[in-house]
Amino acid sequence: MDELVLCIQCVLFGSRPFRPDELRFAVEIGDDVNSPCEPCDPAHMTPENLRKFVLDVSKGLVETTQSKEPTVQFIHESVRDFLLKDGGMSKLLRTEESLEGHAHETLKMICLRQLSTDVKLFPVGVRRPIPDFKTWTRSRDEGLKMYPLLRYAVESIFFHANLAQNLGFCQLAFINAFDKYNWYKRAKQLNCTSANQLEIDTYRSSVPHLLYSLAEHGAPDLVRIHPERPEHLQIIGGWFSYPLLAALYSGHHSTARAFLNLPSIPEKTTAKGGLANPDAGLSLRKRDFRKTRSLLAILCESGDADILRAVLDSGHFKPISDDEATSLDCLHSASSEAVVDVLAEFNVAIGAPHPPRAGDHNTFQQFEPLEEEIQVPTRITLPHLTRILEPSPDLATSRPWGWSPSLLVYASKRGFEQIARLCLRYNDDRSRLQALESAATGQINQKGRLSIIKALLEAGVSTKSLPLADMIGLPHNEEVAATLLSLPSLDLDIMAGGMTPLHWEIQKERKNYVKLLLSAGADPMLRTWRGETALVLAVKTGGFPLPDQILKSSKCDLRARDNYGRTILFWCAIVADDAAIITAASLASRTGIDPNARDRSGRTVLMQAVRSGNPELVKILLSSKTIEPDIACRDSTPLRLAVEICCFQNCRELWRIARYLLFTGKVDPRASGRSLSPLDLARKYGLCDMVALMERFDASKPPHWKENLTALQWTGARTGWVARPRPLVRWYI
Repeated sequence: MDELVLCIQCVLFGSRPFRPDELRFAVEIGDDVNSPCEPCDPAHMTPENLRKFVLDVSKGLVETTQSKEPTVQFIHESVRDFLLKDGGMSKLLRTEESLEGHAHETLKMICLRQLSTDVKLFPVGVRRPIPDFKTWTRSRDEGLKMYPLLRYAVESIFFHANLAQNLGFCQLAFINAFDKYNWYKRAKQLNCTSANQLEIDTYRSSVPHLLYSLAEHGAPDLVRIHPERPEHLQIIGGWFSYPLLAALYSGHHSTARAFLNLPSIPEKTTAKGGLANPDAGLSLRKRDFRKTRSLLAILCESGDADILRAVLDSGHFKPISDDEATSLDCLHSASSEAVVDVLAEFNVAIGAPHPPRAGDHNTFQQFEPLEEEIQVPTRITLPHLTRILEPSPDLATSRPWGWSPSLLVYASKRGFEQIARLCLRYNDDRSRLQALESAATGQINQKGRLSIIKALLEAGVSTKSLPLADMIGLPHNEEVAATLLSLPSLDLDIMAGGMTPLHWEIQKERKNYVKLLLSAGADPMLRTWRGETALVLAVKTGGFPLPDQILKSSKCDLRARDNYGRTILFWCAIVADDAAIITAASLASRTGIDPNARDRSGRTVLMQAVRSGNPELVKILLSSKTIEPDIACRDSTPLRLAVEICCFQNCRELWRIARYLLFTGKVDPRASGRSLSPLDLARKYGLCDMVALMERFDASKPPHWKENLTALQWTGARTGWVARPRPLVRWYI
């Protein structure tokens, strides 16, 4: 019966699903607590033996999963419901104590027995040459086969001990007797992934404090009863230096609050974005941790005002008013308005006058508690900051607030709506304009920044000289952009760097912003410093489909040219990607488009399309009723140009281009000016497919040449002299 109870406890309350070998080893060492923990017999650990053992010890209630890495589970979910909800577990255990707490206490003792066993793994931190890493890995894996529960014991002992403490089983004796050096050595041996990590020293001087390990593994109930918890700010060690930071960077917010004896709050609630609970903390990313940053600045970034207040009130830190860099870092890192108010409460980096506290020169000087009758503005829940600014309004504009020139700019950039509304009356028009720019260009808390923008606009901030391109050109800032673009007095065509905001957004390929600007009335025909209109720039950008709003605009002129005399259709021929082909197809069917237009060098659109080597683009241009496919340019025609390029780069695309040109019936393969005709040129260089194509056209009579040419197939054959290959050149200026 004891084996059955142990098996069910492992399956019900394990920190993760057990593997069959882990379950067998746990049941064996948990059932016989008086005998030494011996290594398992490999003969008993075959898949079939483990399957039979699981079925036998569980009386058929537990099975092994059929997966690549098998685990154990109940045969049906109704078994779990019977054991937990219908009193099945209490019938098996027959105890008045908490069933779940008893299970976690049992699993903790099993893990403790496994850790106390002298497992022969290669020691970490020895001062002798390290063997080959593959040899070390093989030795470690062999040791884990002998003691399959070792990894689970290292990873889960704090999990079970913490829950046992939470459910009424006191763990103070466990904390006092726990061998942290042995546990740390095992953890390093199991988790190292490179040969360099084998050389990490694990002597007693380098092993972190037990509180640090509890913080990393998220054990708040064990932290609360640890005898040295009140001195946790004096314990330095580990990568994050402080156990408090280890808990925050590991994502265990409740554990961090436990260090300061604060009540736990839901971990999913955060103060970012002005949410309902301003005291909950943010998730800190481990890759952003820097040892050079102060503890207070990191706590400001975490956003938990209760933790910050408790640390400042603990008396472990000296005032930082003389350290300007740290002072500014605290304000710059503050992630919630509640944190800023705590900094004001303790006069950290604020510089407000206050009465000194008698006999206290080494700690932060806190303001006297607020009286209940003090009135604060409506919707303002920042009592300490309010009390500072009312007698000294110059503080809102005379000090750098987190590298911002004023408190209003500081709050606007971070979306702190309440702070912004509080200090709005203390700033002039110039500061309000700076605040509007900061709110528009901020990258966090968009909801708060939108509210601040609306409040600033209601206060009468002038928007005529706003740097619109910088303010709306940020990713994922569409709501802010839509709010600004709805202003009737805003200049949408203001130049910045030789381009309008519309040009900048097209160049950055931000389609949503382009649509917003066009809908707001931006002029698509204004030119950049290179003479490009929005149409030309959209095609030149590549991969950016031409917006329908531009073509529908009454200001749109499809015949407009840039500084090189090139039209939008000409640039489609130069770019010749999929988006350009779609645009060319849309333009070719419109009236007012001249497909025979030349640029300043005399090159036509069709000549450029041939040079680009895109048959589909040539086919689209030839579909125009006004196209002249045999116009000469620089003593060459489109057909001759296709043959010339084919001499150096014999490919199917150029052969298809020549066939499309011949389909029109308006080109002459025998026409020769001051040089060879296209047919003679193809014969000279042995272009068999080109020669066959033009000879078949020459022998056909209209309108049958199209049928005769369609029957021909590309072979890639050529005879005679072969020119040296060279890449297909696209002419860009």
